[in-house]
Amino acid sequence: MRVVKEHLKVSVFLTVLLLMIVVPGLTWLFTQVLVVQQVECLAADQVQAQQLCVTLTSLKGQSLFFRDFFQEPVVKELQQAGSGFALVKLEKKLPNTLRVFLQEEPLVYQVLLLDQPVQLVSHDGRLFKTDDQQSSLPMIYLDQAELTTERHQQLLELLAVLDQQQIEFKKIEVFDQQQVRVWLLDNKTVWFELQNISTQAQRLALVLKQVNWSELESPVSEIDVRFKLPVLR
Repeated sequence: MRVVKEHLKVSVFLTVLLLMIVVPGLTWLFTQVLVVQQVECLAADQVQAQQLCVTLTSLKGQSLFFRDFFQEPVVKELQQAGSGFALVKLEKKLPNTLRVFLQEEPLVYQVLLLDQPVQLVSHDGRLFKTDDQQSSLPMIYLDQAELTTERHQQLLELLAVLDQQQIEFKKIEVFDQQQVRVWLLDNKTVWFELQNISTQAQRLALVLKQVNWSELESPVSEIDVRFKLPVLR
């Protein structure tokens, strides 16, 4: 019986000793060694990817484990930056590297929704906050508070056919869900419907090519292509 007790004491002592060594060792390993010391950004455009990675340097010194990096404020800010890249994946590479995978996500237009500031829109329909309007992107005004997937696809089709017909414009306004007013460079406005956009754009292109505006009796400020025969007002 005494031998058993002695063995038990020895086992308890060894267990406590092992815990005293292992626990601090693991703590030191996870807090001092397995921490972010390097951030790598990987994308097709490495130059711009590295520029974006500068904002993630604040993650250095953070433990690689027991942390959801997607919830970090700097990572969320990167996802909403409107940089033309989407954050696809975060990967932890031992012993001390955080790898950030970015995918190019072209911006196609800027949108002004009801009671909201201007936002940038990617080809996939993601919205990005911005402090400045982008002169290189078309401006679209919507009389609704949300950009739905269906509306985004309709707007992409509208932009595509306008580009295909080589129709230059200043801005686009969408009213009553389906009615669209496009402001041309010469300040004429064109009325469309979001259905059968391609056919209406062809009508507009034909009008712009064939009508000699200087020969008309009265100035024309509006072109309505929602009907089979375009209406000039």
